[in-house]
Amino acid sequence: MENNLKSFDGNNKKIKVYRKEKELKLSQLRDYKAGYTSDNFIDDLVKYFDQEVDFNLDKIRKEIENPQRLNYFIAMAKEKNTHPIIEFLEDLFKDLTA
Repeated sequence: MENNLKSFDGNNKKIKVYRKEKELKLSQLRDYKAGYTSDNFIDDLVKYFDQEVDFNLDKIRKEIENPQRLNYFIAMAKEKNTHPIIEFLEDLFKDLTA
């Protein structure tokens, strides 16, 4: 039982560290509530992945520049209190696993 408690405490600490890191990353991204553009989105995407992006940014830019696509991610971010980058990534993974 004691080992289970130690394991739980260790996992709980890891989760807290992960959440703090995620909060820090999100705090470094631009405010998207007014005047957020596809250029801002691409810059934030690169920043979110600590300049280690291995994505086809031209393809992502084309996707984001489709009519209302960026607005969709902005609306979802406002609704869920996240960020358009998070909504884009969730949408991307949802499509990959569907």
